[in-house]
Amino acid sequence: MRTWGYPVVPRLFIPAHRLMGGLARLTGAEVRHLRAMRLRPGAQITVFDDRNNEHDAVLRRIAPRAAEIEIRSTLPARSWHGPPIVLIAGILKGPRMDILVEKTTELGVSRIVPALTELTVARPRGTEGTRTHRWRRLAVSAATQCGRAQVPSIDAPVLFADAVRAVPHDALRVLLWEQERRVALPTIHTTQPTPATIVLATGPEGGFAATEVDLALAAGFTVSGLGPHILRAETAAIVALALCQLIWGELNVPAS
Repeated sequence: MRTWGYPVVPRLFIPAHRLMGGLARLTGAEVRHLRAMRLRPGAQITVFDDRNNEHDAVLRRIAPRAAEIEIRSTLPARSWHGPPIVLIAGILKGPRMDILVEKTTELGVSRIVPALTELTVARPRGTEGTRTHRWRRLAVSAATQCGRAQVPSIDAPVLFADAVRAVPHDALRVLLWEQERRVALPTIHTTQPTPATIVLATGPEGGFAATEVDLALAAGFTVSGLGPHILRAETAAIVALALCQLIWGELNVPAS
């Protein structure tokens, strides 16, 4: 039986280039993670990398500031059911954006594109790289905790208009807008039952401006609502991801 919290076998994300030769030296947060679980030499660990592989590994040694693991076997990571989901997310203030990154990672988002919109409140100046690095670390942590083998890519912040124009024309494109009451995601499924890719756009705290909705419509987006209530921006992104996974993705597949 699975339990909430840490998976039965501890998990670590390590980029593939650090696993060459079958050994990997760990430092920093990686060591703190292992020490927090009170692991000792000989402990079994699952390692997943950025090339969609999972590795059975054993902890060879651990010290206060460094550790070493040995890779014993490697297999392709489990393939998840459903199309990849890209989230164009209006940048939120501080912890709200952190929550969005963490929870949508748990729900299987493939890529997050932080976007500056007309009504974006949080407008970082000179700290874009720092914030993007933080979001990437949060995504790694969330994927590690929940048992996913894929960490979503997280882009540097871009203008919303540029993000919309860069979306492939063969993707199912949906903009979530609180003023839309007629169209919902289940309705879209009737005309798009098997999309190759899903692109969702969610706004910042102030929502999307009408001009941005028009821009998205012109770029081939469908505008959809999420029910009669006004959801917080981070909640809207989480609900939209969950609905997409229920309608098109892995939440629609019985657990094996």
